[in-house]
Amino acid sequence: MRDLIRIFVFKITVQDILNFGMENDIFLSESEGEFLHFYLKNNWEELIYGNPLPIIQKIENKFGKTKGESICNLFYKYKEKYKNYL
Repeated sequence: MRDLIRIFVFKITVQDILNFGMENDIFLSESEGEFLHFYLKNNWEELIYGNPLPIIQKIENKFGKTKGESICNLFYKYKEKYKNYL
């Protein structure tokens, strides 16, 4: 399963992140999308299988309380939803 997730993650673009954010009422600038894209590509295993807290804290620091919480809540929502597939 890990290889399938890795392949999927590496196909995700900044535009995919921006679109997903909009679909979930989180409106991101291009630079914010690039920031999330960088952390996703470089830390996806830690986010999914390890301790995501340090990365979550960086996201919350970068985006501020409201937007950071929205992003993190969305992350945890989908991590919980798909936990049986991870």
